[in-house]
Amino acid sequence: MEFRVRAVVEDAKATFRDRLGELCTRSGFTHFLVCQYPNCGTAPLVENIVATNWPAAFLRGYADVDIRSERSFLGHFRSSIALIREVDIKTPPDVTRSLSGFFPCSIAYTLFTSARQQYVFVMSSPSPEIDDAAIGQAIFETMEYLARLTERRPLRPDISQRETECLFWAAAGKSSEDIGAILCLSSHTVNDYLKSAMKKLESINRTQAVAKATRLGVI
Repeated sequence: MEFRVRAVVEDAKATFRDRLGELCTRSGFTHFLVCQYPNCGTAPLVENIVATNWPAAFLRGYADVDIRSERSFLGHFRSSIALIREVDIKTPPDVTRSLSGFFPCSIAYTLFTSARQQYVFVMSSPSPEIDDAAIGQAIFETMEYLARLTERRPLRPDISQRETECLFWAAAGKSSEDIGAILCLSSHTVNDYLKSAMKKLESINRTQAVAKATRLGVI
C-alpha cells in the first residue's frame, strides 16, 4: 500500500511539473518553483518543494533557506496574499556567472487549496518586465493545476488525532516536555506518539516526520 501511495504521488507531481513547463512555454516564462507553505515552525525550502525546474546549483544555494523567515522574500506570505511583482532571486555565491541571467524578472504569489493548504508559486521571465496578461494567465492556470494535483493525492497515512497534535506542536518548535504540558500528557507518552507517527511517515526523526506531515497536509 505504501509503495502504491508513493507511486501515485510521484506520478501526480510529474504531471504537475509537465503542465507548469507547458505554461512557461506559452506564457513567456522560463523557470518556476512551487513549494508548500507550512503554517508554523521552520520550513527549509528544499524540504517543501513540490515542483521546480530551477538549476540544481541554484537549489543548493537555497538549501538552508527557511521560507517562513523574514529574511526570505517568501516570508512575505506569512502575513499577506498580495502578489510580489519584483522578486529578488539572488544568485548563490558558488553559482557560475553564466547562470546569473536565468531570473532577470520574477513574480511570486500564493494559492490555497479547498483544504486551506497554502502553496507559493515563483515564476520567472527573461524579459525585463512581465506582462499583466501573462501574470493573469499563470495564476488562472496554476489554480487549476494545483486543484488537480491535490485532488489526485492519495489518502494520507492513518495518523491519529493525538499524533497529529504532537506533530503540530513539534513543528512549532516545542520540546516533548512542552508538548506534554500543553496536551496534559507525560513527555514519555508524547515521545510514544511521535515515534508512532514517525513510523507511519517512514521518517528517521521528528524533523523529517514534521516535514513529511506538512507536505501531505497532515498538519
